[in-house]
Amino acid sequence: MICSHKGQRWLLLALMLLASLLAGCTWVPHEAPIPTRVPSPLSSARVTRLSEFPANHTPPFAEFISNPVKAQQLHAALLALPTMAPATGTPCPKDTGISYRIVFASAVILDTAWVKPDGCRQAKIGTSNVLHDTTPQFWQTFADALGVDESALFDLTPRPSGPYAPTPTAFDWVAP
Repeated sequence: MICSHKGQRWLLLALMLLASLLAGCTWVPHEAPIPTRVPSPLSSARVTRLSEFPANHTPPFAEFISNPVKAQQLHAALLALPTMAPATGTPCPKDTGISYRIVFASAVILDTAWVKPDGCRQAKIGTSNVLHDTTPQFWQTFADALGVDESALFDLTPRPSGPYAPTPTAFDWVAP
């Protein structure tokens, strides 16, 4: 009887050791995707058209998306865009230097993205160097979120006199 009591004690000790080793581990299947961005409680977005070349006399465009659902849908549409390639200075056809800066916010700025309505029609999200191809569905979602006709996003006709779209700052990404 003493042997079996001693054996039970060793078995109990071994099980406790195994349990303590496994307690700090989490099993994740190999196929599970690793999230690159965590969804956040976006409540709004501010959209501003920027012109890399002020001499183009591009009309200004500034809108505020105050509907949280529309801001979240636009953010989700951006995150769903297919990846293009790292920003390396790819030449694009008829690139007039126009982009839209989209600042997503709640109580603080949560994310910033830039999308180009001409040239390669790329998008850049946050501080990543990865570019994304925009799609017709994205542009429709963008227009719907702003409450404008999609054609307003592509109205890049120069104006003979101001006001014009602002020139981006050093912190704004315009073209790769």
